[in-house]
Amino acid sequence: MRVELGDEAENLLFEREHQLSHKPLEMDLLIIKMQNGIQLKKNIGKIFRKHNIIEYKSPKDYLSINDFYKVYGYACIYQADTKEMCEILPSDITLTMISNKFPRKMVNYLQKERGLAVHKQGQGIYYLEGDQFKIQVLVNKELSREEIEELIERYEGEKNNKWYSDVADTILRGNWESVKEAKSMCEALRELFREELEEEREIGQAKVIVQDNLESGASKEIIIKKLQKFVHIDREKAEQYYQQNLRELKG
Repeated sequence: MRVELGDEAENLLFEREHQLSHKPLEMDLLIIKMQNGIQLKKNIGKIFRKHNIIEYKSPKDYLSINDFYKVYGYACIYQADTKEMCEILPSDITLTMISNKFPRKMVNYLQKERGLAVHKQGQGIYYLEGDQFKIQVLVNKELSREEIEELIERYEGEKNNKWYSDVADTILRGNWESVKEAKSMCEALRELFREELEEEREIGQAKVIVQDNLESGASKEIIIKKLQKFVHIDREKAEQYYQQNLRELKG
């Protein structure tokens, strides 16, 4: 290449056997069907073929365009890293990307630059169609009320199972508003979400105290002291609740 490019080579950087990543390439999860021809009944598994690659983003993270290409790269390497030619066919591979929020920027990019079509297949389930690999995006925050209720009921009997704890800590936490309204919220879940429930109690109490005292003409200092006394919080948090409710009343 140096010889062929001649004088232009001085403007180029040549790296022999360039390492593709700083750490070993690892999928978050690989699910392999043990028998061919089995159709999964669960909505998230209907797209599954023989080999299914799963990429999971934590509730505080998001699916980016680079994440898509990383997972797509996993699929290509997985397909190619076999003893026989086309031992694994692209049509036997699926990609599932799980995010707390809908990855709008990534999806818009894939529609525009790769010509993929987006079809909603169910609550929180989106297929990206038009590629040789079957691809779906799962959005935790879009679970239906029925699915939330079902998860809560299942968790009550499996609270000591680490897998169920992980589900409660991610999917249910991402759907906090629905969880609060669920009729079947068991004691185990109340303990798991003790901090969130305590914060909800604080916010509700603080709102009543601040708004009632502002309407009666009480000074900021008096309201702050009442918040500390009756909500059982420190001054810094009392100041925070005071400012939040003051903005709400003004806005």
